[in-house]
Amino acid sequence: MKLVNILILLLLLAFPFLFSYAGSAKIIEGMSDHSSGLPPLDAQYRPGARFEDLSPAQVKPPNKWYQMPNWAAGVWQSKQHSLIYQFNYKTKKEWEAKNRFSYYLAEERFGKQKDNQGGIWDLPLAPLVNKALSKDWVSYHHITNIEYLYVGEDGIVMRIRSVVTLVSRVGSEIVSAYQQESISTRLPAGENLMRVRDSIKVYDVEGHALRRSKVEAIATRVGPFEPLNERNGLDLKSMFVEFLKSREP
Repeated sequence: MKLVNILILLLLLAFPFLFSYAGSAKIIEGMSDHSSGLPPLDAQYRPGARFEDLSPAQVKPPNKWYQMPNWAAGVWQSKQHSLIYQFNYKTKKEWEAKNRFSYYLAEERFGKQKDNQGGIWDLPLAPLVNKALSKDWVSYHHITNIEYLYVGEDGIVMRIRSVVTLVSRVGSEIVSAYQQESISTRLPAGENLMRVRDSIKVYDVEGHALRRSKVEAIATRVGPFEPLNERNGLDLKSMFVEFLKSREP
């Protein structure tokens, strides 16, 4: 399989922009702008480096929590993504298709703490590393920044920046790397189902734009919400209590 096809297959995440009513559509429409460029990658993320060298230290984030809709709480997994659109910034060519599916195993979790009224809250934590599998590669997504742009009963919108490293399934050396910015949306699609769509802009190791893509998928809830009290030395439970107290009149 050619490397360019592998990179296309390994585009992360997937989320819908079209809601069923005008209010949400307007919200999404104003959130689709990507960054024109990104800073160059450090040497540890470039081809030839060993992935074991990547050990992101947890940075204490601003103590700003977001209440999740109940339909989103828990652990979600998708196994098949569909690439529906791509634009190449170098050739200025665009490509569009339907029902082009690829195997892609990805998992994510919404919700870290619950309040006394049963509300489930999430705190975006970065950096972190997510792993996804393809036939020949392991794709490590080192998420460097997560920002909630919108959270409501109708959907969730995030801006996610990450460094993607492709590692052979029989080795530990990085064979390819790129940067990625996703404008990501989740939408309820029925009991334990979530429609996902992502607008993804990919940049090379120097931070120059390569392509922009749209990817779609359906995620299934594979686990219920469970509180996360600690993460890499961060006392999330205490941080949540402090946040709730700051909201008291």
